[in-house]
Amino acid sequence: MQTIQTIVQALVTTSLLTQQFALGARLPLRPLIEKLGDYDLVWRAVLSNIVLVPLLALGLFQASRLVLAIALPLDVVVGFLLAAFAAGGLFTPRAAEAAGGDILTAVVATTLLALLSVFTTPVTAFLALPEGTGEVVPLGQLVWQFGLILIVPVALGQLARRYAGDSVLRLIPPLGLASIATLVVALIVILTQIELVARLGTGVLLVSAILVAAAIGLGWWLGGAAVGPRKSLALETGQKNIALALFIAESVYPGTGAGLGVASFTLVMIALTPLAVWLLARVPSGSQ
Repeated sequence: MQTIQTIVQALVTTSLLTQQFALGARLPLRPLIEKLGDYDLVWRAVLSNIVLVPLLALGLFQASRLVLAIALPLDVVVGFLLAAFAAGGLFTPRAAEAAGGDILTAVVATTLLALLSVFTTPVTAFLALPEGTGEVVPLGQLVWQFGLILIVPVALGQLARRYAGDSVLRLIPPLGLASIATLVVALIVILTQIELVARLGTGVLLVSAILVAAAIGLGWWLGGAAVGPRKSLALETGQKNIALALFIAESVYPGTGAGLGVASFTLVMIALTPLAVWLLARVPSGSQ
């Protein structure tokens, strides 16, 4: 069991560090800074992803217990909530392109939220996770630890882009593949732990499906008047930074069902995202 935990932690750490370095290397600073001047986009992205989706996830958790009478294992719920808290799904630009969304909006929202969530996810987890979920790590230590680990690779990517020029962009596709591959292997390892999966049931999958669908609708509702940005924000709000959520789950709650909660949420997100892209692609550009 200890060996499996070590393998999963190594895989997740590799995936996240690679992801953050690639993010820094391709970070479009000038368009990003210009687009950040669009305060309307910024507040909509932050409100929907950093504030409302976590509140919705906590509400669904309580409703599943009190209204639906679904008994969810608490450690698995921790993983579900970590996934909900971790904004900045890095595949949103590709999904937005397929759905006919605004690419620049998707890139800027993804980049902004991926950077913010490095700090907001551990803070939200510290403040909002239910009592009895495991060891309480001091908030300052959480922010410092994850901020240092996750921001340094972004800075290194920026330095590589600055001094190596556009040649560093050739590294981004293989780095992206490496990040995806190691994350997928980590998820597979988690899902093959029979003693954990046996505790999962269908409750977490159902609640995850409700959250993903509601988050996409929330992003569409807050996306503004133009259809292109609405599509992009809808998909961004439904996507989560799984590598970050799994990294926190395996770092703070190793050997529990937290990683399984993240993995189950990921399966639901992967299943529903193509459907959302298909539906949004059929919304004409002149619609409201």
